[in-house]
Amino acid sequence: LRMDAVNALYNSALRDIKILSQKIVYKMNMYLYDNEDEYEDNVFAFDKNDTERFKNVLFKMLTLVETNADLDYESLFKTYLKHIKEPQTSLQNQKSAVNSLCNQSKDRLRCEKLFTASVINDLLNLLIIDDLYENIRIYLAETVNNNLEHDFNVGLSEEQIGNLIDNLICKENSSKELVDAAFLIILQTVEKTQCMASAIRKKFLVEKKILMDSYANNVILILSRANDTMLSLEKKEIETLSQH
Repeated sequence: LRMDAVNALYNSALRDIKILSQKIVYKMNMYLYDNEDEYEDNVFAFDKNDTERFKNVLFKMLTLVETNADLDYESLFKTYLKHIKEPQTSLQNQKSAVNSLCNQSKDRLRCEKLFTASVINDLLNLLIIDDLYENIRIYLAETVNNNLEHDFNVGLSEEQIGNLIDNLICKENSSKELVDAAFLIILQTVEKTQCMASAIRKKFLVEKKILMDSYANNVILILSRANDTMLSLEKKEIETLSQH
């Protein structure tokens, strides 16, 4: 009965989105964000046997209304981020959550309000987790890149770039698509700052793995965007190493 009821609500929402009132959206978000045991009298409270299937329908309904200007999108954002972080969240629901975050990052006003320095750091930390599903990590990288495209973003810190190099780019099990996305994150930062920290330049030179598998071109492109006195020498050294 429970699944029948929520599916009926979802099908009705597909026909008329207005039935998802602020009160209903609030209750759905409250359930998703908090422990259902705290809301035994809530219309969405249920046993744990089919929790993820039920949550999936709630996620799909929230997706229908997330562009509504009157929606409390900050609360929804926290819910989505929470479920991406939780390892027990099903893959399907993780995909729904990260896709919603990615969509929010494209809107300049919402992005500036939602994607704080702390949130970006959380996304970068999730991005380097090997156990996280590949498509989820790619969506996370796209979300960070969307954020960097906005003029208010000043780019990543030296420590954050170093973590991407050490824990993603230089990892043998990282896919080319994921590595390219990480390089784009670094490139956007360098283009904003017009410089590159010496520690990061050194990583590019000493990490020979970066120069394999066609990554030398990525490094050369990034160095070409850095406006400093070491550029010519380091670019020449990279090009020489890439030919061996």
